[in-house]
Amino acid sequence: MDIWTVLKACARRWYVFVPVLALTMGFAYAQMQAAPPAYLATSTATVTGPALVPGQQPGEVVEVNPFETLGGSLTQTTKVLVALMDSTPKRDAFVAEGVTADFEVTQDESVVYFDVSGDDPDEVVASATRLVELLDVEMAALQGRALQAPESRIRAIAVSLPQTAQEDPIAGIRVFAVVGALGLILSVAAALVTDAVLQGRRRRARLRDGSLPGAAPVPSTAGAAAHPPAHAAAHAPARPASDAPEADPHAADGTLSPAGRTHGADA
Repeated sequence: MDIWTVLKACARRWYVFVPVLALTMGFAYAQMQAAPPAYLATSTATVTGPALVPGQQPGEVVEVNPFETLGGSLTQTTKVLVALMDSTPKRDAFVAEGVTADFEVTQDESVVYFDVSGDDPDEVVASATRLVELLDVEMAALQGRALQAPESRIRAIAVSLPQTAQEDPIAGIRVFAVVGALGLILSVAAALVTDAVLQGRRRRARLRDGSLPGAAPVPSTAGAAAHPPAHAAAHAPARPASDAPEADPHAADGTLSPAGRTHGADA
């Protein structure tokens, strides 16, 4: 079934398509108005190298700028860290750590972004801030280093933390779009079913009347038993000769006599 056939069926059964669509669109609008507001917040962190590295002499420690080592292997390290933060076991564990809002984690080289959303603006802000802290905790656990010595390991440093959550302007529109799409599908389905039923009834009626091109009228079976057709009579089996009455040669009037009866002795 192509799109043109669907459109023609909806146009023919507009009295089904339009009311169903109007009802579903009204329901979608009511759901959009009743949907609770959603809030968004974004926190950002970057992964840096250690600030203290071993020097050339035994026991020598050299202080370096960790931001000069961004990129390179840190990009791969960040990719591993993002995959860890996005895993289902970690998401479940983060709930107990104070991350109660939903979040998405992405990366751009060694920069990590947390996009947090939820119904409570305070929970959204708290979750976005806590995620950056947990990022550094997981980074330390990956290296097997203690949190008390951050200068000697790769770190996750907060770049920006949200102070307030912003209301999502398209949250209600998304609800309307989803419910409206379902309503459109329901309207088209109702029109197609109605069109198929009515077209089938019309076709059967035309077959009975013989008005359908190439179709012969369906004969009525009411008087078929009382008036058999001529070809049936022509092909009826002949009556056996043994069943016919025999002529008596001794009968004076030439009448027929049943088989086995003698007239000469009675005469």
